[in-house]
Amino acid sequence: MQLLDWFFASIPFLSLALSAAVLLAAVLFVLTRLLRHSDGPRGPLPGGPLKTGELIDPLPTDWRTVGEATFAEIESVATGRSRMTGLTQNNGTLYLPCDLGFIWQRVSPPAKWLMALVWLLKQWHHDVVRDDRVVIRVRGKRYSLRAVRVEEGAEFEILKSKVDEAAQKLLGTRLAPREENGGQDGEIWFFRLEP
Repeated sequence: MQLLDWFFASIPFLSLALSAAVLLAAVLFVLTRLLRHSDGPRGPLPGGPLKTGELIDPLPTDWRTVGEATFAEIESVATGRSRMTGLTQNNGTLYLPCDLGFIWQRVSPPAKWLMALVWLLKQWHHDVVRDDRVVIRVRGKRYSLRAVRVEEGAEFEILKSKVDEAAQKLLGTRLAPREENGGQDGEIWFFRLEP
């Protein structure tokens, strides 16, 4: 009997919570539809094609000339969708990392929760595997490139180390050692950007 009393007493709260959840879902749905037509992403929210900014041609042969940017906007040409992602360089070659647990599984909450949410919604790496044509925008300039996945070897290990160092610097804290994650690194993908 007490359970039924509690249930009927909580109906106004439950209906308010349900209404708020439906409203939030509707706002997010409309917002994501509108952003599909925007010029690039808005923070962590994906956007439409990268339209503005000088299209650089010919491409740099040494990406160190672009500077030490740590983030870029990337558009999958096949889908016309764009998002913000990390950026790293090694010996003048530019790479896009895609963290699928390598970093976010080793940070403390609440950053871990936010990064896990982004991970759940992350799709761009699958789009790029299907069609490697991308446009990146760095400091207002656009570059039309191909993203080639780097899966293993010395190049891959060097990139993991660079991303590990960059993440610790960006977050201002040491990441948990990989051993504390059950010996599992968590996954990370890298894409080498080529003409």
